[in-house]
Amino acid sequence: MKNLLDFDHKKATQALNYFAQQEGGEINYMKAIKLLYLAERYHLRKYGRLIIHDQYWAMAKGPVPSASLNIAKADDDYLDDVEKIYVKSLLKTDLGNKTIQSLANIDESVFSESDLEALSFSYQGYGKNDQWGLVKLTHEYPEWAKFEDDFNVQKDRPTRIEMDYMDFFNNPSNFNTQSFGSDKFVQDDEEINNSKEIFKQSMEVAKILQ
Repeated sequence: MKNLLDFDHKKATQALNYFAQQEGGEINYMKAIKLLYLAERYHLRKYGRLIIHDQYWAMAKGPVPSASLNIAKADDDYLDDVEKIYVKSLLKTDLGNKTIQSLANIDESVFSESDLEALSFSYQGYGKNDQWGLVKLTHEYPEWAKFEDDFNVQKDRPTRIEMDYMDFFNNPSNFNTQSFGSDKFVQDDEEINNSKEIFKQSMEVAKILQ
């Protein structure tokens, strides 16, 4: 049985496939990764549960789910044999053009109804942006913004910093509405606190069962 702390390569692959199909069959993989982050953020804040449970890193171009990026880039050095077979049956990566192409229909059975809701929220809300617009948007959210000064230094600049999922529940202190319109992640305090508590409890149980 999959532990809640385990990365779900099938969901990650199918989510990238979903975004590629929404783009007509092919998508820039940085754009797909940013859309995946936005879906994960929505789902965590609304339901207190992760979709794929990847490890997120803050990098200069925003939040990056590391294992999902390996899938998007078809990086054989980081995929095991089972993952390679699954990924290559669904996606084709063009590293030169930095795109991923859908090779098969989405298997919605790997997702819950709320997972699909989150993927739809992400693409319908942000799919009109290119990858660079999404990079700027992701810089608005506190889970990345807390590290902004680290990436602005000239000396000893980090390449990546580990992110904390608990920060995903925080709201921006000064969201740039002029550039991005209203913040689509706004929730009332009770809802966000309930989701936060659900997540904390589920992670505690998962660590005990690990």
